[in-house]
Amino acid sequence: MEGMSSQHTFKVTTFYVITDQLKSALEKRIEAYSLVLQIFGVLTEFQSTSDEDVDISNAITRLVGMYSKDLSSDFPETFRQCIRWIKEQGHDEIASTGSAQIMFQMLYTAGVYRAFPNKEAALRIYLSLMATNCSGERSFSQLKRNNKDVKPVM
Repeated sequence: MEGMSSQHTFKVTTFYVITDQLKSALEKRIEAYSLVLQIFGVLTEFQSTSDEDVDISNAITRLVGMYSKDLSSDFPETFRQCIRWIKEQGHDEIASTGSAQIMFQMLYTAGVYRAFPNKEAALRIYLSLMATNCSGERSFSQLKRNNKDVKPVM
């Protein structure tokens, strides 16, 4: 590192290392979120399909298999009922955003979460997964802390 300016040394020893770690963490996150979307995507991305769609039944059955302690085996049928109810209510905000949070709030606001306990439980599981993921944010915090430590030296 001799002969390098302090700014270049900072880039090589700190910034590039943290940037590489951040890139790696984000790639892992994308991969993980893709898997989560494969598993839970059916909960919110059903607007363009029929409630009798076989793919929906298969996806819900797979979800029940993964979370058999939290979801009951009648979830595929109650999920179809929930789809019909949502479509009958004309909730365009769900169709336009595909937001699990909006759907969760709608079930509570309308007071029908007890009628669809599996849907409510599956949405709770899905929404809590995102809150438990914070490794990428730690990289940003580390960069900020290192930047503060190095600036006075430069």
